[in-house]
Amino acid sequence: MGTFLAPKNEFLFFEEGPSVDVTLQWATYADASDQTSLSRIWGGIHPPADDLRGRVIGHQIATDAYELALKFFTRPIMAFDDEIKTEQFNVFPNPAKETLFINGSFAHNHLEVQIISLSGQVLSKHQYFPMSNVLEIDTQHLNAGSYILKVTSKKISQSLRIVIE
Repeated sequence: MGTFLAPKNEFLFFEEGPSVDVTLQWATYADASDQTSLSRIWGGIHPPADDLRGRVIGHQIATDAYELALKFFTRPIMAFDDEIKTEQFNVFPNPAKETLFINGSFAHNHLEVQIISLSGQVLSKHQYFPMSNVLEIDTQHLNAGSYILKVTSKKISQSLRIVIE
């Protein structure tokens, strides 16, 4: 349980108050935020739009935004053009240091491999015609961080989040 003491006539800087010692208590961050929002509304500092209804809407929007972000950072990202994939591939190791391997059933097929920053900038784009099902990608030129690896051919178009250490 979190607590906060606002002593009589010592807490506020711009006026006298509170008129008695006030101890605020809360069990969660949301409870504390609710109390501060209400005190600002009651004190005339914030408009009614900042009341608890606004907080409920904000909570729902935050939950939806978090769920959407999880799709981009914890699961494979599907092709942006919704192309149907007929082949799959795996990337290892992830996180990688100097070399990244792509393993799939794409031997003797033309592949395009792009490494894209999270802001959408294409950092590298190479054409390959692998002779085996394992393709080796040099990642030494990349700074540590997260990137999107996009692999396309006539049969696949898939993007995955990769991490470079």
